[in-house]
Amino acid sequence: MPADHARRDPDHRIPPGTAIANGRYALGNHVRVGPFADVYDAVASGNGAPVSIHIVHREIASQPGATAAIAAAAERAAGLSHTHIARLLEIASQGQPFVVTELIEGDTLRALLARKSATSGGGFAATAAINIIAHVLAALDCAHARLAHGALGPDAIAISRSGHLRLIDFGLAAALPHAAHAGLLPDAHWVAPEVVAGGPVTPSADLFSAGALLYHILTGQPAAAGAAAASTQVPGIPTAVDDLIAHLTAADPRHRFASAADAQRAVASLGQGTAPAPRRPAPRAQPAPAPRPSLAESLAAPSAPAPASPSPSAAQRAEAHAASLANDTEEKWLVSQGKLDYGPFSLAQLVDRIRTDKLVAGDIVIDKDTGQRTAVEHHPLLGELVDAAAEKRRFRQRASAEMTQQKRERSRGKMLIAVIGVVIVALVGGGILVVNALSHSDEDSHIADMTVEEKGSVQAKISFPAATRHRSHHRSGKGHGKTLGYDDSMDMDMADEGGGSERLAPSDINPVIQQHGGALARCMTRTGSHHAFIEIIIQGSGKVSDVRVNSKTSGGL
Repeated sequence: MPADHARRDPDHRIPPGTAIANGRYALGNHVRVGPFADVYDAVASGNGAPVSIHIVHREIASQPGATAAIAAAAERAAGLSHTHIARLLEIASQGQPFVVTELIEGDTLRALLARKSATSGGGFAATAAINIIAHVLAALDCAHARLAHGALGPDAIAISRSGHLRLIDFGLAAALPHAAHAGLLPDAHWVAPEVVAGGPVTPSADLFSAGALLYHILTGQPAAAGAAAASTQVPGIPTAVDDLIAHLTAADPRHRFASAADAQRAVASLGQGTAPAPRRPAPRAQPAPAPRPSLAESLAAPSAPAPASPSPSAAQRAEAHAASLANDTEEKWLVSQGKLDYGPFSLAQLVDRIRTDKLVAGDIVIDKDTGQRTAVEHHPLLGELVDAAAEKRRFRQRASAEMTQQKRERSRGKMLIAVIGVVIVALVGGGILVVNALSHSDEDSHIADMTVEEKGSVQAKISFPAATRHRSHHRSGKGHGKTLGYDDSMDMDMADEGGGSERLAPSDINPVIQQHGGALARCMTRTGSHHAFIEIIIQGSGKVSDVRVNSKTSGGL
């Protein structure tokens, strides 16, 4: 049986409950197969603490020098203490060497990339990739004071459900040459060329691996030799990311960053330039540069599509992601809303609550097992769904607002039509009243220059005085400035020097009566007047300066 098949054969796995290391640990479930070891959950017999145990593959342990290399590297790694490094507790042997670390929760980056590829056809969004690599470089900056990792591939990074990243396999990676010799590294595209050529593992080789991983995380494809730039593979990635990857993966180690700290600073500054706008409204004035989003938030960002397939919409990605969580029925989550906690819920149930707007941004999701509290919009498994649900709510609100506005406009239109109708009726009625009032005393009588010739028809004659001037009989107030009164003679542009007249046709009079006749009719009705003699003074410019009815400018008729 081939070695690679044998180590993946369930029949060769150690059954749960088996005690190892002289009974100090009791194995639990088999978790995964790594490039160097099989990983099991376990419990320390002394204090019941949960741990992870990595049992080195026989194909590696059987090679000369492999166990000694692992032991030496593990001894150096045991002193590492960093939030993004899985702490190494012990190295021992029972037929095969094994390494004990603190419990490693979550999935490897390889598993997460496979899940992303299955649901969206590509890799992670730029912010997620930048965050992952930034955390990796922070861990390497700590580790490189003691040792290089040596095997920084997608299996060497574990990310918990709350988004916490840790590097694993420190110490075990010393067996990299032995694993390659055994054929256990079929896709080691992340290994630096100098290491492939047989050179030693160095911090610079780790930086090469980080650059190769960044490419893989962004595109969903390994960084094979001659691969196209990431910006040409994924729309929206700036060319600055290509420059960063090229700097990390330079073939000559001298052309790479001098240290993980230098690379981390470059990635941090790049992260500020590629981070998306916040999900919640932020101050629109010029704020201070926002800190890089948490890894959990970044993992929730929509992933970029693969160039070979049509780009799925955010809604399609969310639906595919929701479908992938439908089978997770373990009720291990609580929801904190306000001052109350609800639950427990499974992930499938949380997805349903998000879809029905019962779980929204600002609510807190609590892992019962660890007590980890995460805002649902930042949760690596739920944040994308929260965004999609929020977008649907915004769409519904916009549609509702548009419908309400349309109803209001229709209502205003109907009201305007009704008002116009009433006004027209009132004006027409007022015009008839005026005509009737004017003709009430005598249908054949003539009222000065305005003659009522037939019911509803009025003609007006305006006489224009000659262009003469005489002293005004009216002054206003105490001032001495002349005011234009009714008795003042005026120059009329339309009159000749000898005076003249112009008769207005009914077509000129009737629209005015219809417009203002209602008010005149009401005034005549109140005063009991049967006629209205209207006098209009027009300046030479055409401006009406004075109007009198029955020689009055105000009061009753």
